[in-house]
Amino acid sequence: MGGDGALVGRTSSFNFLEEATMKILRGLSMFLLLGLVPNNAMAGLVLGGSVGQGWTVDPKVRQPINLMLTPGYSLLNDMLRLELGLVADLPNVENRDFDLSLRPMAVLKLPLLPIHFRAVVGVDRLIEGARFSFGGAAGLTFSLAGIGVFAEAGVIPSVGDGITLWLIEGRAGAYFSF
Repeated sequence: MGGDGALVGRTSSFNFLEEATMKILRGLSMFLLLGLVPNNAMAGLVLGGSVGQGWTVDPKVRQPINLMLTPGYSLLNDMLRLELGLVADLPNVENRDFDLSLRPMAVLKLPLLPIHFRAVVGVDRLIEGARFSFGGAAGLTFSLAGIGVFAEAGVIPSVGDGITLWLIEGRAGAYFSF
């Protein structure tokens, strides 16, 4: 008899541990499943706009003010954005006419900090004579409920006609995630 009672005690504690483990596994599975399902806060379309002003290093020349429209896609709860910058250079400096540029970009926004990094590759001066550009920027971003504002500074070298122009650019703008 004593042996049967001990066996029953072990079985019931084993059942309790098994049930508790199964509940924990089910909870973890649901948590992981919900984490993998995209929702509006985790991924979606982004539309931004900004104004920039650049200066070349050598020769020291102010570049035209430019306006940039940036449609894109946001991933990982807005930590990563892939954007295509459609840039219009305004004819506000001597010897420069209106021109267009394309800038594919990737933006990495650090979690819990208002800091972002932007990688830029593009084609500048599509009307005036195409130049290949590449570079990066770093800045501050503040966002709430899908609306963000940013300010950044970057270095974007531009190569064409055997000449490399080192462009330093400041930029400020806003974006909307939906």
